[in-house]
Amino acid sequence: MIKLRLPRMGDEGSAVVKTIASAGVLALAGLAVFGLATAASATDTNYATVTGHETFSSDANHASYWGKDCTKVEDPGGSSYILGSGTYSKVVVKAGSGEYANTIFDNPNAGETVWADTNGDNVYNPDGKDGDKTISHIILCKTESPPPPPADPSGSIVPNCEDMSATATGQDGAAWEFKSSVSNKTDFGDYPDGSYGGELTGLVGNDILTLTSDGTLIDTKDMAVACDEPTPSGEGIVSIVTTCDGTATITASYDGTEEVAGELIINSVTENYGSLDMFDDAVTNLLPGDVVEVKIVISEDGPLYGTVVGDETATVGAVCPVEITHVTATVPTVTPVCGPNNDTVNLPTKDGVKYVSSGWKDGALTVTASAVGDNVVLDGTTSWPFVDKNVACPVPPTRDLGHTS
Repeated sequence: MIKLRLPRMGDEGSAVVKTIASAGVLALAGLAVFGLATAASATDTNYATVTGHETFSSDANHASYWGKDCTKVEDPGGSSYILGSGTYSKVVVKAGSGEYANTIFDNPNAGETVWADTNGDNVYNPDGKDGDKTISHIILCKTESPPPPPADPSGSIVPNCEDMSATATGQDGAAWEFKSSVSNKTDFGDYPDGSYGGELTGLVGNDILTLTSDGTLIDTKDMAVACDEPTPSGEGIVSIVTTCDGTATITASYDGTEEVAGELIINSVTENYGSLDMFDDAVTNLLPGDVVEVKIVISEDGPLYGTVVGDETATVGAVCPVEITHVTATVPTVTPVCGPNNDTVNLPTKDGVKYVSSGWKDGALTVTASAVGDNVVLDGTTSWPFVDKNVACPVPPTRDLGHTS
């Protein structure tokens, strides 16, 4: 048995004794598990700092008790160990079953020495009756590496001027969108590997092409610049005003020098094509929800033929609301007439009101008023009961003709 006197960290001027067993034990101590290297060497020992203790419990013997990324090393041997390479969030050294059975080292560094501080004095001192005990197991909790930073998307647009198309490619991005500004062509994709390839055809000379990833602009190309195409000399202006009665009033103009034509599109179907003068007359007989689109396109022969220089869309709204008229019914009157069930009922005459009499029965009669028309609402009283006055009729006078015997 060989005994070495070692300086004790944090306790200058004092020394501790570490017992190193046979050569066979030294060989076993050379095994490393998850960066747990060997028993502490006899020189230049760098001790980790004890940050706490926990009393013995069966639960604490399990790695999962200390965290989801922890592993357990059974019976490593020796009274201290040097931590190998790696990053640790926590190391727990277990020995015995007392109050200080579990020694906790938070965020220790690789190369530091840990031990079972079973006497609770936060110092490595294994000798003697109350010295630190031999390690029974170690719990190693690793620190997860931070996720890699998100990739920086990249991509490019390549115009093809011969057939007025363009292709786009992208890398390290998501939610790709490739679109044109005037011809309204769009291609999109979202692929797990982050790569994208798209194509737009049927482009026009003044299209502006954009490629975005998750809403961030990656590249843009102007077809006119890329293909050295002429551009329109002016701009088309379109206004569409729809009303609830199914009418669309349209104004369309172009301030350039090229000849242009107008295109009327209703619900994606072209209804008319010709001079802009055709929009002088309002479009009628539209239904709620109809989509009206007007385009101004260059109609003269040449490289700009078919180029859209103005475009506007409008949707016809709901049916016009009905204007409600409020009317207060006039109270009917009754003129007494002698005899039962015989009084005269005077029914008023008023626009928007209809009066109905129930007729006399057992000396009673009711007059009811109702609205005429869907847009008329009656306010106030609409029913009136009456009782016949049953005025006595006058008795005609009798003549005295005298009496003869």
